[in-house]
Amino acid sequence: MTKLVPVENNAAMARDPNTQAIVSINIDELAQARLAKKLRRKKAKEYEQMKQDVGLLKNEISDIKDLLKKLVEK
Repeated sequence: MTKLVPVENNAAMARDPNTQAIVSINIDELAQARLAKKLRRKKAKEYEQMKQDVGLLKNEISDIKDLLKKLVEK
């Protein structure tokens, strides 16, 4: 692995001499960012599941309404 070169006036950043990319070397910030990303993905997954559940409930309620209408017609 190539040694990173510290960025002037910013101890939390370093430059990769091969790619010239500036990267964060602050481990705490990196851990927080990963945790935040994990939580966002979890919330998005839960939201999608809720959308599917609501759609299913709408269909079931519609079916029940149709059955009730048929019963009333008899």
